[in-house]
Amino acid sequence: MNEPPICVTFTELDKHHLHRVKIIGIYVNDWMGLGPVEFYARHVRIAMPDCRRGPMLNFPWKPEAKRDPDEIARLGGKHVVVVGTYYDGAPPAPGQPAYAANFTPPCMVVESIRLAGPAEIPDLGEVPPYRESFGLDDEEE
Repeated sequence: MNEPPICVTFTELDKHHLHRVKIIGIYVNDWMGLGPVEFYARHVRIAMPDCRRGPMLNFPWKPEAKRDPDEIARLGGKHVVVVGTYYDGAPPAPGQPAYAANFTPPCMVVESIRLAGPAEIPDLGEVPPYRESFGLDDEEE
């Protein structure tokens, strides 16, 4: 299988709707304060320098969208590498009308996820503004 394109900004990623990609960003357990907490709990996004609320991992209505608590504890707030298929919006949940897709966030159907190595973390100049808003230090553990 060919190596997918690497995207380190949301602007790059958004050009690859329905394509297999590799993204590098910060793993954020972010239920966004929308709807009942139990529905959005353990939903994860990958923050990118130009988009704090980058793609969600998996479609929000699929069971896989609720990430494992051990994964959240291990990866939360750290740079990760995610390989999967990018959707600029999730398809509607089964039984929902087609227009419901207009209200879904960008998503990645995940093939793999792992911590990024130091050489994989992009040097994008000054520290992106999202780091402070997520309480992240300049040094990652």
